[in-house]
Amino acid sequence: MRAGPVSAAALRVVVPADQHSFPNAHYGEPEYATFIEMLPICPAFHRQRRNHQRRCVRLWPDLAEWFSVPLVERVARHSSKGPPTLRRRVSYESRSYLYYLALTDRVRLDYDWLLALGDLRLAGVTGPLGIDLGIDVLADEGRQLGFHPASARLAMQWTLGRIALHTGIRDPAQLRTEHVEELLAAVRRFGERADVAEFYGSAARYRVSPSKAWITHLHQLGLVLYHRGQ
Repeated sequence: MRAGPVSAAALRVVVPADQHSFPNAHYGEPEYATFIEMLPICPAFHRQRRNHQRRCVRLWPDLAEWFSVPLVERVARHSSKGPPTLRRRVSYESRSYLYYLALTDRVRLDYDWLLALGDLRLAGVTGPLGIDLGIDVLADEGRQLGFHPASARLAMQWTLGRIALHTGIRDPAQLRTEHVEELLAAVRRFGERADVAEFYGSAARYRVSPSKAWITHLHQLGLVLYHRGQ
């Protein structure tokens, strides 16, 4: 990880052992506005992203309340049944802001939410923050171990982003077997959710795809870490 445009001190916050000890706190609007101004988007989108943050803060002034909302509303997938609700729309629009909070150590995002989302698209947040999750380095190491280059990159992109948002670990040198196993357990546990069909059609479909692909991603990461001596 390297320090970027946003305060390097914010990126060096020590992660407590107990994830639940986090304050689940919002950042002040001026600080987030400064981050938004760094994004390579037009002024209209700057205003839109700031409005997304403001709505999230108004609806859930204590982020613990957001975690208590049913997962289908927190994920806010367009394929969900029923008309969109205010909470569902605001939750959908707040994804990038929630990534920002997690990547600056203000919140830890749960694996159920991260598994239900699909594509995270983290580059729009990690880039401006100056965060390098090690995707390219570990993907290259996977290629050297015999994995197909595209497969290795997809595996590292999928796994490292989710582990970072959940644990706060953004330096691949800090990853250990237990981090891989925790996410692997979450993947398997997600298939037992009563509402899994809301996200992936059915439990059977989830087990075939995407669960099978995710387990392969994790096995690739685990093998790379093993050969690194981690």
